[in-house]
Amino acid sequence: MLFLFHGFAKGLDSTRLVDRSAEKYAAISKLEPVGRTLGIQTLSGKFGEEGETRDIDTHRVIQRFVKKNANAVLTHGVLLVPKMGTSALLFIERSGGMGGSSDLVKLFKEDFQTTYPDYTMQLTSLVEKEAWLEHAQLERVSATLHGHSADVTNKTVGKVVGDLQHVLTPPKGEHLPNALWKALRNKNINRGKLLAFPDGHDPDEVVVALSSGSTRKTFVLGREKTPSISYLLSDSNQAPKNSRAVLRFCLDEATSLFKNVGVEWEYSHSAGVWSPADLTHRL
Repeated sequence: MLFLFHGFAKGLDSTRLVDRSAEKYAAISKLEPVGRTLGIQTLSGKFGEEGETRDIDTHRVIQRFVKKNANAVLTHGVLLVPKMGTSALLFIERSGGMGGSSDLVKLFKEDFQTTYPDYTMQLTSLVEKEAWLEHAQLERVSATLHGHSADVTNKTVGKVVGDLQHVLTPPKGEHLPNALWKALRNKNINRGKLLAFPDGHDPDEVVVALSSGSTRKTFVLGREKTPSISYLLSDSNQAPKNSRAVLRFCLDEATSLFKNVGVEWEYSHSAGVWSPADLTHRL
């Protein structure tokens, strides 16, 4: 599987990673095979708009871009394939919501199923344990009431209909009470009164923002399927990690993640040089 993925990525027609309907650009920058791992560097970003790139200090125009130009950012992916078992693990780095490895693995699945129709490949996001929701801290609650109607006293304006949104946040540096998060989950609180909606009006949608350590999640209350596992690699004021640092980070997390799906993995599996034959495999 590891050799096939490497061969697929190496021989991929670059135009397939450009999604013109969604105006998303992606391209493979570098592949780094070592041991039972494959490091993937991709450039990805959005296109479809015209504008300028400016220096934030001087406000000087650095360059202009047109609809066919993409502001591409380098992100990493790390694929780990253990010696035994039917599960592999792919870490995908995202910056501004973009990460080219996610598009790459979807294309790989399409081609794999075509080449090997007797086998089924499933792509599943690993999720946080239920305990994450129990112990996470509540950072923000927002709610929306759709189609709210308000009579404005100003006669020239008249009746106004729109979506009404209320937001509850704690003082800076603090969190909202844990009891509030528990009450929201168990539906033991009047959400309308909590967020000061007009009497008798219950919001149509409540969104909560939670944090635990460096991990932050935002989702609609009542649809909080245990969130997908995610990690903070670098904050906005920190230098991004290079490929070696990303690999080390992924290897540190891999043992426990594989254990959760019943697969054995050892850090030593990341060592080893691929032979010339290994590098020539194609899907």
